[in-house]
Amino acid sequence: MKKMVFVRKRSDIRKKDFENLWLKEHAEFFRNLPGVKRYVINLVVQPLEEEGMPYDGIAELWYDNEDDFRRTENSEEFKKFLKENNPRFQSVPDRRSVLVKEYIIK
Repeated sequence: MKKMVFVRKRSDIRKKDFENLWLKEHAEFFRNLPGVKRYVINLVVQPLEEEGMPYDGIAELWYDNEDDFRRTENSEEFKKFLKENNPRFQSVPDRRSVLVKEYIIK
């Protein structure tokens, strides 16, 4: 099971600061979080459409199963961390999340 989170940086911080906060402090929490099998941060390097990209990065959170997903996402530790940490570098109202089913073609 995979959750994808589309993230936009806060408008009042530099791109470099956004990336550092996400790749260091924020990522460290997920590195040690039980239930999360894999955590990937994808930073947008270059939009490929003329109108640009509405997000600055995409996070992937991988779980072994739905029980691990629900247990982790509903834990007080998880909720508290996101509530305190996300506003430091993300535009929280602009964040979007989806659960996806991945099909590997090649």
